[in-house]
Amino acid sequence: MDKKVKDFEIRIGRDFGKKIGYLIDHPKELDKEPRRVLYVDDLEMLAAIISNKKLQLIKFIGNNKISSVSELAKKLNRKQEAVSRDISKLESVGLLKKERKGKNIVPKIAAKSITISLTG
Repeated sequence: MDKKVKDFEIRIGRDFGKKIGYLIDHPKELDKEPRRVLYVDDLEMLAAIISNKKLQLIKFIGNNKISSVSELAKKLNRKQEAVSRDISKLESVGLLKKERKGKNIVPKIAAKSITISLTG
């Protein structure tokens, strides 16, 4: 696994303004964190990011060598467009990354673990 891969934490709750404000004012602190953190307001927002299909996608990519998005879609019995859309969404929040190998885009895991913290 890539040495740059970090743990990933999703924090759910509305009381993160102080932490986010601190990180905006001190961006170098982000590099000291052993994990990436994504803040979401509620479970609906979390569900939009981490659906069952997206979790299946993450697990499959983590456990199998993939050579292209089309191969991944075939193995998961899903449409390539839907898989590409899910990969892009997961990449935008930092859970996956994409690498170009020739003409192919190859999805890779960007988080070695995902922790969900429920706070109020």
